[in-house]
Amino acid sequence: MTDLLAYCRERTDEYVESLKTLVEFESFTRDKPAVDKLADYMVGQLEGLGATVKRFPREAVGDILLAKWNADAPGKPITFVSHMDTVWPAGTLAKRPVRIEDGRLYGPGSVDMKAGLALILDSIRVLRDRGEFPNRPIWSLMTSDEEIGSINSHEIIK
Repeated sequence: MTDLLAYCRERTDEYVESLKTLVEFESFTRDKPAVDKLADYMVGQLEGLGATVKRFPREAVGDILLAKWNADAPGKPITFVSHMDTVWPAGTLAKRPVRIEDGRLYGPGSVDMKAGLALILDSIRVLRDRGEFPNRPIWSLMTSDEEIGSINSHEIIK
């Protein structure tokens, strides 16, 4: 475990850069084009990590993504559930840009939920890079309307 921890600590700068990139995507729940722009980026990242990605188009909010690795492997899937939308409307970044102070990253949506998205990507990357990817299904569901109660993604989540 200490080897894994040391490996991850060595990658801190890469994780922070990934998180900064995600925070700089303004993805206000009610701004479908903005959330879909983040979804487009996430599809590229997920596929780049070997996932098969299914996109569930939505009319009122951003599209929903379901990424799968090892879909045919035995066992119940390890499942990440996250969301791409934030409560911050377009223009917030201009007033509150991403910054790092005292070793902490600040920016609209950085904790809820962009840090989680970055962690999903980095976890998959670390496991693949180290040859420790589990032989079981791994799913990552990324919704687009959590901030308004998941009314457009409720059925997919279930």
